[in-house]
Amino acid sequence: MTEHQDNNNRYCRNFGDMTLLGDKGDNFLEKSIDQQVLAIAWSEGCPVPKKAVNKYGAETATKRYGEIIFADRLIKEEIKKHNPDLFRILIADVIRKPNEPAGEYEPESVPNSYSVKVPYPDTPWGFSLKRILVDQFGKREERTKERILKGLEMLEKIASQKISSPLELLAKLSEEVIKTDGDKIQVLKNTLSQGHLNEQNYYALYNNLAEELKRYSPTFQEEYNKLSPEERKSFGIAEVNL
Repeated sequence: MTEHQDNNNRYCRNFGDMTLLGDKGDNFLEKSIDQQVLAIAWSEGCPVPKKAVNKYGAETATKRYGEIIFADRLIKEEIKKHNPDLFRILIADVIRKPNEPAGEYEPESVPNSYSVKVPYPDTPWGFSLKRILVDQFGKREERTKERILKGLEMLEKIASQKISSPLELLAKLSEEVIKTDGDKIQVLKNTLSQGHLNEQNYYALYNNLAEELKRYSPTFQEEYNKLSPEERKSFGIAEVNL
């Protein structure tokens, strides 16, 4: 990568700005797929884009970044419309605790500020909410208009509730999706991702999330406890006290 890691802006985008095609004349669609994937990964706030490309390939990774950015937009629109106070908390970055420094990341793929703050897309809610909504929509070959509409109805129903924190929002959306159409293992993994926890190292927030899941997500809790610790580890589901 030839561009310097000296600020938050790269590829005519800000890190974690969650834009699809960019909004500053970067001619995204005219770029090669290898250039596109790095640009959209920067927008998605991914700290390990090279690892993702090596695992999935540039084209698949680009499509995945795109669909979760699109889902993120849907979520933020609903929360902003129904609960502006929650929206302001939802999109805020989180300052890292001194005893919980950033974990796995590619130094050349993040801005300098990454060492001191968690950008919104990499918070537990910023990471998980959009992926859980995609879980409801289904994998591409399973995706139907009915499942998408049901997911949007769920989102509106939850966004309309009086919710005080992003972790409560995450617990409630996880519960709705895991008890309906969502692949249960995927919902568990995308809510409590060991891989993402390794990247962000925010164990205190995961402990707080577990408390919200106990309070609002009985089906999620039941499905989590059906699995042994060994099974959870094999699926990449983090260990928390549920």
